[in-house]
Amino acid sequence: MTLRRMFLLIAGLVVLSAPIAAAAVPGPQRIVAPGLFGLTEIADGVWTDDPGRAETQMRMLASANVRVRAFFGELGPSPRMILCVTMMCEKTFGGTGNVAVAYGWQALRIPPKAFREPDLGVVLMAHERTHVELHRGWSLSALWSPPQPNWFDEGLASFVSRDHRLPKACAEEAKAWIRGSRTFWDWGDFVGERGWRDAYGAAAANVADLHARLGDAGLRDLIARTNAGEEFKAAMADLSGGWSASQPEWTGSPPGATRHNRR
Repeated sequence: MTLRRMFLLIAGLVVLSAPIAAAAVPGPQRIVAPGLFGLTEIADGVWTDDPGRAETQMRMLASANVRVRAFFGELGPSPRMILCVTMMCEKTFGGTGNVAVAYGWQALRIPPKAFREPDLGVVLMAHERTHVELHRGWSLSALWSPPQPNWFDEGLASFVSRDHRLPKACAEEAKAWIRGSRTFWDWGDFVGERGWRDAYGAAAANVADLHARLGDAGLRDLIARTNAGEEFKAAMADLSGGWSASQPEWTGSPPGATRHNRR
């Protein structure tokens, strides 16, 4: 066998074996073909490991969509949804059972704890679907330079989903603190510093403040303008006047690298 043929053979084997290797390792890549891993499609794009409870799961999804639609209006195409009732399913797709996850605007995964507490399940589904709708207007560069800061991303999802676990009141200092979170990559540091309830609660409180001034339409305008390339702080200042003297910008140092992103 010539060196060239050997190289082509090896390259061909690598190409052919890559999908097999990817399927063999637990992780979100398995969302591409959930039926291969024991899940059943109970509605278009909705997959679960417990089809016997499909009616309950679809009712939860419908309730979640009502909350998201109340803010966004008409929703875009539904993402692929992975509803894991058991830990076996959750681990199959790389989860730990603690956190619901949205993968861009293409897919989301809901963990087992959502189905032990249906009210919480509706919150988690609405939270992740809010991320999906917000991210639908993003470009690939948003991974490292998002059009909206991460506190707004998480705050909007918490606000729209009506997360009942979060504090009812939030100090101005805490709201200024969480506004230091700019990207997905630093969010875990902020959560690690004060805990997920304080971080998500402060982010949601900031969005609630903006909503009180702008309403649904104004917030949607802020999203549209920043998705179109306008700088977030400038667009916010134009629409709302920016933060008042009682709502100062955070001037402290970013928190350390401790990760604690459970919610």
